[in-house]
Amino acid sequence: MLTPLVVDGQACLTNNNGFSRLFFPETLAREFDPFVFPAKKGSGTIRVVVLGESAAQGTPDGAYAFSRILSRLLESAYPELRFEVINTGMTAINSHAILPIAEAMSRYRPEAVVVYMGNNEVVGPYGAGTVFSQWTPHRGLIRAGLALRRYRLGQWLSDGLARPNPETLRGWGGMQMFVEHQVSADDPRLEGVYRHFEANLEAICRVSERAGARVLLCTVGSNLRDCPPFASGHKAGLTEGQMAEWKRLFEQGVELERKGQLAEAVAAFAAAWAIDDRHAETAFRLGRCAERGQDFAAAGPWYRRARQLDTLRFRADDRINEIVREKATGTNRMLVDTATILEQASPNGLTGRELFYEHVHLTFSGNFVVARTIFESLGKRLPGLKDKRTGSILTEAQCAESLAFTPYDQFRIADEILNQNLVKPPFTAQAYHAEQVAELNKEFEILKSVKTPESLAACSAAYQRAIEAHPGDGFLNWKYGRLLAEEMADYAAAERQYALVQLRLPLFHRALTARGQMLAQLGNNQEAIRQFVRAIELQPNNYDPHYQLARVFHKQGHAFEAIAEYRKTLHYRPGYAPVYNPLAELLQKRGQVDEAIAVCIEGTSANPQDAILFCNLGVLLDTAGRPKDAIQAFKRAMELAPDSADIRRVAETVLRRRGIPMPR
Repeated sequence: MLTPLVVDGQACLTNNNGFSRLFFPETLAREFDPFVFPAKKGSGTIRVVVLGESAAQGTPDGAYAFSRILSRLLESAYPELRFEVINTGMTAINSHAILPIAEAMSRYRPEAVVVYMGNNEVVGPYGAGTVFSQWTPHRGLIRAGLALRRYRLGQWLSDGLARPNPETLRGWGGMQMFVEHQVSADDPRLEGVYRHFEANLEAICRVSERAGARVLLCTVGSNLRDCPPFASGHKAGLTEGQMAEWKRLFEQGVELERKGQLAEAVAAFAAAWAIDDRHAETAFRLGRCAERGQDFAAAGPWYRRARQLDTLRFRADDRINEIVREKATGTNRMLVDTATILEQASPNGLTGRELFYEHVHLTFSGNFVVARTIFESLGKRLPGLKDKRTGSILTEAQCAESLAFTPYDQFRIADEILNQNLVKPPFTAQAYHAEQVAELNKEFEILKSVKTPESLAACSAAYQRAIEAHPGDGFLNWKYGRLLAEEMADYAAAERQYALVQLRLPLFHRALTARGQMLAQLGNNQEAIRQFVRAIELQPNNYDPHYQLARVFHKQGHAFEAIAEYRKTLHYRPGYAPVYNPLAELLQKRGQVDEAIAVCIEGTSANPQDAILFCNLGVLLDTAGRPKDAIQAFKRAMELAPDSADIRRVAETVLRRRGIPMPR
């Protein structure tokens, strides 16, 4: 999982993103956020390794992960010491993947290992509800298979022998991929999941302890109040009559709750619960009614019960946290009860969107609570910190300033959560979804004020101050480059920031791609191509450098090369909308009209709301002598974009030439 490199003449190690191929098919490979640390730890250096999944990684933006806040807290409180906080979190992994990470990192003698994991035990690799691999109750077979997959031949054999999975063939689809892989709370496979988690957690502790590290085992928090169950199942064995009565009572409760008749709604839901006590949404609605009625003590247990019964198990359940607590015994192990601390930091003890963006991913405030809790635990138990604190403990606001968590970043994250995540299943199937989205939209409208030139200039100044205070922090250069490029169109300044990222994080392929985009904007196409090619060498299965390379080739008139890179883009990101129109255009110009039509049909299948793609398909179908099919394509384009004068003009021009009236 580590790659050696030299930075400023010093032997270092950085993340190897090929590591995830041990656990994921090529089209679904995940990545670490970039990190670099010296191979030989310097004197006076305290090395802290963070292990975990996407919540530990810092999703939706690792620049504000609790590991980075922890680093700032330690540096401020202990200014005479040097700290390396290495975040090895990764999206979609679980304890089966985290154990080999712990084994690799233990060779570099960390003083402390922080373990924040448990959300993906069911849905991650080898889990009972995963799409990545086959479930097996035999941990020994899993370990043996992973040993085989350490070699390219083993990966090739494993991928070749695996049964084709439609979800994986379509590329990364986020949580939506798991909708058909539900696991009920009484599924017998869960006991196997818990056994695997317990065994892996114990192995992580032992390998870390043998390296001389203190192990901080964190319970895992999740959103109780503002995250209804993603899916609900029914109790086995209910008769048709019982189901009909349950449905009547449940729907009656929903309607009464909508009218604000909480006592009557609770009575209806309680009666429904008496028939079916395995339905997660019923439990959640009982919790919501209790909360709205100010009975917070009653609300909490119902919300926890709803989490436990959720059949899409994206959140660590009670048993996972029980295992964490059970393992946190011994001289070199310490329990960090972050789940409880997060509840104590929440209104009325009910975790919600103050600390969580959605189900498990922490807001900046949530990450600060976790970081501060770990910071205090390290201060108490790590021998190297005893009686050495001479500096101040930063506040949340000071940490935000140090990490340049600007209003622009708050806007960008809110945009991603609201307009990319919550608009897709399984979020769209949650109870209260419309109500939640409406509230978030109100907040989002306020955040839009950051788009003014004055506000963006203030955000730019905040980044400059943070970079001046922490000139070696490549994440700050990376984020500042994005602000300059995406919002201020200062491509030259952005290119300079991305060049600095490359100095700090030489193998960070996304920075290479971003720098290439800036160079292309500045007209330096040859250097842009070199950046894209290097990015592809580092991460061949990432679609973006292939797409950017295709655009440059297209602009230069190198059709053959552009077509090849557009096709590679679609291989690594099936359905990627921006590819289809330019690819079809190039194929048409080369006289490959049938291939161009096939590309557009594939594109409209993957992007059925793309009006321009339907319009271009109509043009191609007419060129191929298929006017009836062309009419249908134009008709669909105008249905999707009835106010588009350009689409109507194209359709009229094409059809008038054939004497065909416009479709109504």
